[in-house]
Amino acid sequence: MVRDRLVITALALLPLAALFVFAQGTRFAELTTALLIGYAIVWAASHRFGPLRAWCNRIDLSFGVYIYAGPIQQALIDAAPALPPIANTAIAFALVLPLALLSWVLIEHPALSLRAVLRRKLQYRASAATLTIVPR
Repeated sequence: MVRDRLVITALALLPLAALFVFAQGTRFAELTTALLIGYAIVWAASHRFGPLRAWCNRIDLSFGVYIYAGPIQQALIDAAPALPPIANTAIAFALVLPLALLSWVLIEHPALSLRAVLRRKLQYRASAATLTIVPR
């Protein structure tokens, strides 16, 4: 299996980041960007983040980020078309995270906690709807 032979380390990010910086403004900028981002994503996906991971398991901002990031980035593009993509991403990130947290606290977590209540009600109705006929 490839996973056994492929070593993913944070140290490899350093030369990729250097290539990325030096390639800006050249015809290799897009390639080095793809290499850096691609490797960084693979590294982040395979890395255990300890306490941060435990916090993310308790407070899940992923759905809020998914919902709000696109519209906010598009609004920023409309409001400031000359804004560089890195600045757009940074500003959107700063705006999206609080919205995602509010979405988790006010909407998503309360809705998810209703699952147990609904499950109990559905099980009760299902058990009440099934009649056992015992022959005499």
